[in-house]
Amino acid sequence: GAHDTFKGLPQEGLNALYNAADIYMSTTGGEGFGLTIAEALACGTPAVGLAYSSVPEVIGPAGVVTGWHLIDNIYSYFWARPDEAEYEAAVERLVMDPEERRALGQLGPSHIARFRWDVAAERFEALFAGQALGDALPPVPVGARMAALGLVHA
Repeated sequence: GAHDTFKGLPQEGLNALYNAADIYMSTTGGEGFGLTIAEALACGTPAVGLAYSSVPEVIGPAGVVTGWHLIDNIYSYFWARPDEAEYEAAVERLVMDPEERRALGQLGPSHIARFRWDVAAERFEALFAGQALGDALPPVPVGARMAALGLVHA
């Protein structure tokens, strides 16, 4: 019955776990942002995740993103599941290469520091004012978006 009463860990406990980990592994294929990934990176723990949704942007240079397969679910919302062979190879690579693991982990705190509320507020304010954002990404073509969702073949 512990799963019915578990309220989570206090922030200090999560911080200790993230700092004790060698690698943070996320197989989530429907993240809105990837907060747990960001928390791990902020602690200097490299991450492995899917090249889907927001995960590549959140992981950035501080980890490895892998392939995925699109799946539907009972909520009619597309999710992704890992390409098992590619995901396994990425995790094994980081397990076997402590130098790469350390190098990626060192990039995490500075990378994740750019995801700040004050920066988000400035960007929203610029959007509302009709100003162009200098580092905004170009829109993804509709065909590429539909191919990523598995609705058409690329």
